[in-house]
Order: sequence, then structure tokens, then C-alpha cells
Amino acid sequence: MSNQNPHPHLGNLIRAYMSKNRITKAEAGRKLGVTTTEVVKYLNRPSLQFHVLWNFCIALQYDFLSELQSKFPENFPKTADPKMAELQKEIEIFERLLRSK
Repeated sequence: MSNQNPHPHLGNLIRAYMSKNRITKAEAGRKLGVTTTEVVKYLNRPSLQFHVLWNFCIALQYDFLSELQSKFPENFPKTADPKMAELQKEIEIFERLLRSK
């Protein structure tokens, strides 16, 4: 794998979210059921096991997985959200109706 597109540093991603939302390491630790020291260790890691990332998502009530998806390269194939496709169709219908008036 090339270093041209290195993966995002997960600890920094979580740290930035916590900082922006004024969540302390102690608070995160309580929500995760781990010590503050353990939270600090997680935040210093560039990668995390999936279950740890999942636990952060649940504990902090934030979808880090979607944020990670947004960091894929531009040309990366993404799974289409069926709800978005449905909404796009509705927009097209409304645009046609507006043009016909």
C-alpha cells in the first residue's frame, strides 16, 4: 500500500471531536468504562481496533465511521445511500414540475 493516501490518525480524529465538543478525557473514560489513562493511550494511537472505535462512537454519540468514509480519496467507490437516491429522485421531480409552470 502506498503512503500517498495514509489512513487518518484515529486518535487525533477522536481528540478533535472531543475538543470541539468540550468532552474531557475523564468524561470519555467514564462513558467508555475505562480509566483516563486508557483514553489518553487510545488518543495517541494512529489506529484502533474496530471494537474500540465502535465503543467511542457509542459512548460519545458520534458516527466516526461516517467521518472516516468522508476521508476516502475522491475517486474511491462509495456505497450509495438508498435514502439519498430516493431524495434525489424527488428533487428531480420537483425541478421538472417547477420548469413546466
